[in-house]
Amino acid sequence: MAHFIRGKRIVFDTETTGLLPFHGDRPFAFAFRNEDGDRHYFEFEVDPLTREPIIDGHRDIIDAMGELLEDPKVAKTMHNAKFDMRQMECAFGIKVAGRIDETMFMAWCCDSLEPNYQLKYLSDKYANFARTDQKDLQKLVNRLRNRARKIDWKIAQESRIVVALTPDEEDEPGSGVWEKKKAICAADYWLPLTSYHRKMWPEVVDGVNSKWCERYALLDVDRTDLLYKFYDQLMDELDVRHTYEDELALFPHIYEQETRGMRIDKERNTRERDECKLKAQYEINEVRRVAGSEFNINSYKQMSWLMYDKLKLPIKDDHKTDKGNPGTDMYCLMSFKDQPVIQHILKYRAANKAFGYFSRYDQLMLPDPDFDGWSMHTEIRQLKAATRRFSCVNPNLMQVTSIESSRSYDPIDARGPFGPRPGYIWICIDFKGQEVRIYADRSQDQKMLEKLRLGIEVHDEVTNAGWGGIGNPAGISECIHVIGLDGSNIGTEVPIKALWKDWGLKDWRILTDKDRVRLVSEWLASYGWDIVKAQTAIGKKVTKNKAKMVFFAKIYGGTAKAVKDLLHCTFHEAFQFLRALGKTYPRMDEYSLELQAICKENDYSVRTAFDTRLSVRPWKLYQCVNYVVQGTAADMLKRGGRRCAEWLKRNSIDGHWILPVHDENIFEIRKEECTRSIVRKLQNLMEDTEGCISIPMPTEAAICTENWHDKYKLDSNYRIKQ
Repeated sequence: MAHFIRGKRIVFDTETTGLLPFHGDRPFAFAFRNEDGDRHYFEFEVDPLTREPIIDGHRDIIDAMGELLEDPKVAKTMHNAKFDMRQMECAFGIKVAGRIDETMFMAWCCDSLEPNYQLKYLSDKYANFARTDQKDLQKLVNRLRNRARKIDWKIAQESRIVVALTPDEEDEPGSGVWEKKKAICAADYWLPLTSYHRKMWPEVVDGVNSKWCERYALLDVDRTDLLYKFYDQLMDELDVRHTYEDELALFPHIYEQETRGMRIDKERNTRERDECKLKAQYEINEVRRVAGSEFNINSYKQMSWLMYDKLKLPIKDDHKTDKGNPGTDMYCLMSFKDQPVIQHILKYRAANKAFGYFSRYDQLMLPDPDFDGWSMHTEIRQLKAATRRFSCVNPNLMQVTSIESSRSYDPIDARGPFGPRPGYIWICIDFKGQEVRIYADRSQDQKMLEKLRLGIEVHDEVTNAGWGGIGNPAGISECIHVIGLDGSNIGTEVPIKALWKDWGLKDWRILTDKDRVRLVSEWLASYGWDIVKAQTAIGKKVTKNKAKMVFFAKIYGGTAKAVKDLLHCTFHEAFQFLRALGKTYPRMDEYSLELQAICKENDYSVRTAFDTRLSVRPWKLYQCVNYVVQGTAADMLKRGGRRCAEWLKRNSIDGHWILPVHDENIFEIRKEECTRSIVRKLQNLMEDTEGCISIPMPTEAAICTENWHDKYKLDSNYRIKQ
């Protein structure tokens, strides 16, 4: 091996001009270390007017790095490997090969509740590795940034870094404003060397300071090597190596998903963004008209004045904040949704939220080199959640709401701009009642297992228990909203318009409260007061989705307050829902206590059906059931998706696993190659539980031919369900 650094395993790290490689951020410094402690470092100057690393005259260095990193005989160890690999590929076309060890994965497998998985935090916590190099470099770079700003050098911009960090990271321990500042500073670590070589500000930058980025980068590969050795031993002690190897096997498929990305219709996105902006402006103008002055909808003081002083709405006990003040949250607003001005507020919030979705897509979409259009390369995270579930950022496509999943007063559909590439279709395969079935299997709740084996839908039963039955006021109230008789735009779909036509109804405002109750009661009575059947007939499952929330709140240790906030109901109604569920399935409380006892015996950890170890906080033992169920669901989705991707590749099918979403995997397949047998095969691969679950885990298939909004379920003959 004639590489510039020798060894069977090397540690590698980059320093870059930003966090978004697909958007032009590039590596300028490269650190290497081998098992013997030998280290090597390269750094390129950066053009201060373009932020582009200057690689002219350094082709030999790039070729040498490429030869080493693409050598399959040399194992590579990295911390946040996907980022460094992506940077090398986007900048130089270098595709890292050979075994890749990821110390972030190692850390998660050993402790799934680590408050922070950053390299500095872990090396400081477990090896007492000081961070003085980072503090010294940041101090110097911040001084240089101030100087560079005055002469119009192109330093890192806060707006770009904030886009890369994403809101969810700002909520993590040790992040927020300080993390933003660190990320902005890190994007300008090129300043010391470039300033020194250009003989700028000699009183700030001397011969030693020009080497500070080198010192910092080399210490990072030292940190990574230390963590590798520490966790390599700890994984065997905790018996988690099999989980780590599973994640490593999944890693190349996730990398490929990000590389391919998803098509986005730029014109449709712009149109929907502008429509949401206009709608939000209209609704807030209506609120201001009623208020009689300029009105800040985000001000608690002004909202409280409008609701309780101007409108004279009653202040109920369960509407008060923890400090005893009148509430203005979503629960309080939904309690007064029959008030026109409150409806405008709710509609404004929904439109403004949707505007945020479409605006973020604008920031992140890119021209696609493979077709005449645009695509989105979201960042998919394998091990972000404590339960091993997938998550993603930039943008968070796993939280993109559909009409059915939206909890807003006016349902938000932010999936419309996404869809298959030209010549392809999407096959979406999701588990039917996955978490319910896993829970029944893990808890061995015989009553629940029997119903599942008989084909009885547990959530249907829960829905009718809470909202069904003759004259049930909760069900009547729900259906008034679902059908749009309270002025919500939820009632604009074709089946609901047909229902309105049968009633001879054109404007909901002509109805009295008694009229609404009478119409809905007669409609529900025609379905035997079975609210699931009634809503299914108009293509809705709003109340069933709420029943799912109650069910999972119960098994995951949720309180009546949590249910109240989820359903926007009263404390009494929430308590009644939970009590009725507990009587129907008494095993729920028993299993939770049993699992908590097992968790204590196993050093506050539980195991999923696939033997994945998950840590549990000692003061939150009620989360044991949640971790076991959702952890098992994550195992199934990952294993199933990987099997499908490998099968498609093995059979030379032009098909790609492009996105996991909760309990669903989405595959993009060439139209002419997508046959019934392929869809059935993908379902079979997804349903394979490897003998770890005692009951079948059925899936449903759906198809998208134009966009993500128009997703059609397939029946047993693989025809679109009518």
